[in-house]
Parts: sequence; structure tokens; C-alpha cells
Amino acid sequence: MRRIYNNWLFIGFGTVIVAFLASTFFQTSFFDVRKHTVSLVENALPSVEHLSNARTELYSVEEALLAHAAGSELTTRLHRLESEMHAYDVQPGYEGEREAFQQARSDVLDFEAAVKAIGPGHPSERTIERVRLLGARADDALLTLIQFNVNNARRVSTSIDQEGRRAIIAGVLFDSAAAFVALLTMLFFRFLLKKYLVLSEAYQHGLERRAEELENFAGRVAHDLRGPLSGVILGLGVAQRVGPTDSEKFGVVMGRIRASIDRCESLIEALLTFASAGGSFTPGEEAEVVPIVRGVLEDIGGVEEEGIELEVKGTEAWAACSRGVLTSIVSNIIQNAVKYTRGRPVRRVTVRVARAHGNRVRVEVSDSGPGIPDALKKKIFEPFVRAPGLIQPGLGLGLATVKKLVDSHGGRVGVEDAPDEQGSVFWVELPAVKGHEASVSLPH
Repeated sequence: MRRIYNNWLFIGFGTVIVAFLASTFFQTSFFDVRKHTVSLVENALPSVEHLSNARTELYSVEEALLAHAAGSELTTRLHRLESEMHAYDVQPGYEGEREAFQQARSDVLDFEAAVKAIGPGHPSERTIERVRLLGARADDALLTLIQFNVNNARRVSTSIDQEGRRAIIAGVLFDSAAAFVALLTMLFFRFLLKKYLVLSEAYQHGLERRAEELENFAGRVAHDLRGPLSGVILGLGVAQRVGPTDSEKFGVVMGRIRASIDRCESLIEALLTFASAGGSFTPGEEAEVVPIVRGVLEDIGGVEEEGIELEVKGTEAWAACSRGVLTSIVSNIIQNAVKYTRGRPVRRVTVRVARAHGNRVRVEVSDSGPGIPDALKKKIFEPFVRAPGLIQPGLGLGLATVKKLVDSHGGRVGVEDAPDEQGSVFWVELPAVKGHEASVSLPH
């Protein structure tokens, strides 16, 4: 009888183990998210960047031509245009992308040839109109390539989501089969079933924890990138209304768009570096605080229409962290303050930058929002913690991201009540960089 029971126990637990191993093997073998992520990082995103830069240089050549710039200036701008086209050409391409690139390449070469054919002196209106037409055709071709890469990026993102869902379904099916076998084993050895359930629950908890970590990371990335991308969207809207005819305003708008894209890139680089470093910071990194604060404020849309007053006060200060990390910290705190100030009788957000004791940089963000209950202040920096009864959208990840980044850089973070009015003051202290001691008064 013991041999029979032992055989059933061996078969039962053996089947459970095989089911779990099959689940892991099946998910790792058939659901490869990494290749799609590499496709986004090494193909779609760089391609869109180089094509956007090429469009910018195309407009730059037209502006130089209209301004009757010297031949050397035109040559320099044409060289930059050619460099961006070459940088895009060496990127790995998607299926069908090469044909579209050949057309765009041909249109750009026609545009360059027309520009180079212009002799010394002022070109005629007919010549300028021809160059404009060729430039518009080249711009349309570049825009088509950008949309092609955006569509592929969207397709890859959809594939990542679908494969993740299939992985969860496969895991549930295999885990369900293992649980069923364990249930049959319980009919023979109830006292051994408890040990099996402990192991099974621990494994299931590990799967849920990994899924939660992935979800939290995705939420943090979307949360951090929302501000700079809003600046890009607003800038593109203004650029479409202004057009290249108002070269000065158009250049300012394109500069803001470029700055927002740079902030997106620094955020992505910082998040990837932070994840690969296991939460530690890289020695030697430094970032000037005030320009980053101003850049974050520029990315926040709708504040003027909603009557929200944004104010910056402080001194010149450098923090010992990367620009991307500081952008993420400042962006999360300021956007949190703006969100809870909307709809209030007094709508004011003030950012103060100053040096603190112990060679630290202190950033304070005060708002006129509803304030935070005392019981919640100790938990406000934990993931998914939000004040009860709030109608503002959010996941409760922004402040948790701030605390994780600040802690990993040897800093401190906290919140207190506003001294003069209802609201809150969120503060962050980071190690300062020595050698930047000059103070300056900042305009409001």
C-alpha cells in the first residue's frame, strides 16, 4: 500500500513539476518580448528621430535660401541634411521601408541639386518657387517615412501587448492543470498537500510580483513621458498653424519641440540606466536644476487657460544626478501639484530652488490644492497610494517614482502643509555638485 501511495505521490508531484516547467519553458520560448522592444529602441525611435531632424534641416535650407545666406552657410546646412539622411539609411529597416526611402532619397537629392544649381546673387522668384515645390515634395516623402515607422512602432507595441496576454493565458492554463493534479494528490496524502500548496502559492506569488513590477514600470514610463510628449504635441499644433512662412516664430516652436524630444530621450535613457544599475547612481553625473524646472513647466499644457499661476524662485544650483533623473523627479512633483490645483479657488504652484545644509540642493513645490491628511503623509510616497475621495485621474505612481529615484541618489523627500494657505509643500533634497557656488536672482 505504501508503494502505491508513494507511486501516486511521485506521479502527482512529478506532474505538477512538469506542468510548471512546461509553463516557464513555453512562455520563455514562444513569447519573446525582447525582440519587439529592441525593434522599438534600435529601429523605430532612431528612424523617427533622424527623419525629423532631416525635415528640420530641409526647412533650415529653405530659410537660408530665402534669407539670401552665403554659399558656405547653404553648403553647411545641406551637409547636415545629407548626414541625417545617411544616419537614417544605416538603420535597420522594416519590410517595405526601403522602397519608400528610395523615393524620399530621390526627392531630397532633387531638392539639393536645385539648391546647389543656384548661382551667386539673389535667386529669382521662379527659382525660389521651384525650390519650394521640390522641398515640399521631399518633406512629404520624409513625413511618409515617419508615419511608416510610427505605424510599425504601434504594430510592435500591439504585438507586445498581445504576447503578454497570451503568456498570462498560457501560465493560467498550465497552473490550473498543476492545481488539478495537486487536488487529486490530496485524496491520497492530505498532510503532504499542505506542503505542496505552500510551494504552489509561493510560485504564484512570484509570478504576480513580476507582473506587478512590469506593470509599475510601464506606468512610470508613461507617467514620466506624458509631460514632454504634451509639449511636442502642442508645439506641432502651433507649427502647423504658423507654417514655415513665419521663420522666427517657427524656429522658436521647433526649438521647443526639439527640447521636449531631448527631455523624452533623457528620461528614457535615465530609466534604462536606472533599471540596469539596480537603483544606484553613476558617479560624476550632474544637472543644473533651474533650466530643467523651466523646461518641465513649458511642457505642462493648459495652465494658462485654467488660470493656474506658475512661479519659479531660487538660485543657481547643480544636483549630483543625471538630467533625465532630475527631470523625472521634478516633473512628477510639479505635475502632481498642478493636477490637484485645477479647479481650486486659488490656483498657484510655486517652485523654489535653493542650497540646503550639508552640501545639498533643495527643491520645494508648493501648491494651493486641497492638502494631504496627516494620516496619509507617511504613505503618500508608496506605490498606488492616493488620497481618498479624489476625482483627479492617476495611478499613484508619480510620487513613488520620486522617492525611489531620490533614495537611490542619497537624497531625501518629504511633504508638509503649506505655511500660509491651504495646500501642500513637497520637497526634495539631493547631493549638490561642488564648484557651482554663484547665486543669481530668477525672474518670476
